[in-house]
Amino acid sequence: MEEKAEWRELLRLWMDRASQDMLEKMLEDVDTTKRNVYRWIKGPTGPDSRRKVMMLERHIPEMGPALKKAFPRYYEVAQDATLRAVAPVFAQVLRAQQTTERSMILQTITSIVLYALVNHLDIEKVGLMAFLGQLRSSRNDGQADQVLIHAWSGHGTNQWFELQAHKSYVASSTSLCAQAVTSGFPVFSSRDRDRVACSAETQYVDQIKSAASYPVLRFGRIAGVIYLASAQEDFFDSTKKETLEHYARMISAAFFDEDFYAKEHITIQASIENAYQQFMQRVKRKNPEMSYEQLKEHAEKVFQEYK
Repeated sequence: MEEKAEWRELLRLWMDRASQDMLEKMLEDVDTTKRNVYRWIKGPTGPDSRRKVMMLERHIPEMGPALKKAFPRYYEVAQDATLRAVAPVFAQVLRAQQTTERSMILQTITSIVLYALVNHLDIEKVGLMAFLGQLRSSRNDGQADQVLIHAWSGHGTNQWFELQAHKSYVASSTSLCAQAVTSGFPVFSSRDRDRVACSAETQYVDQIKSAASYPVLRFGRIAGVIYLASAQEDFFDSTKKETLEHYARMISAAFFDEDFYAKEHITIQASIENAYQQFMQRVKRKNPEMSYEQLKEHAEKVFQEYK
């Protein structure tokens, strides 16, 4: 009943402000009549899910105050400018939830959100890339001990527009990604070279000037992290941080309840794989002229005894 009440208020506000042309366009888009709209406002039955999504996607993004009333859980502290920018993406996420097969929901919603995120934050195209990291357990004991960075999730702008990771990789235990999922809070770094990349597998690491990791939360539980790296120093100002929060909330819709872990069940420990990645980072800093293939060959020799 609460959701219906929110939608009745949203419709009432929209009808109060809409011009005749706007009203006619909305009626045509959602295939209904003015009489039905008034019935939705006054009666106990609201529009179906398909019409709700269509209204939000095509019309309501310009209605910041109405959105706040309709979706207080998502937009309770947002500014109108942010609402107008993120509302159409939120509508696409809702549509994907309703129309996508369960096995494809994670990839579909991740693609929608991260594509919109990098293009929203990096308007000037200075260079920004984003990946999704997902918590997982390598021990099957209910304890999450790794953050897997999904290669398929990569999106970027400018020099990172064509970015394709060679493979998925595990974030190092000292990285921003690990800190974000173990603390449950976003982590930002502009100058710490040991932590600015999630691992030695991170592409264009020498061009990264600032980075951010934002946990993917639902009711205090954590499913993973959004990792972003920028070619600009101090890129993540207060406005971008607020915007990031909305996208992190949206991407949580890509996960199912069983994907989330309580903080006390998350322990990201150093492993041989993480140590290998951190070793490559140290060698790269000391030998910047070395190619990735040379680094890998050198690391393989050093770590032969562990394999």
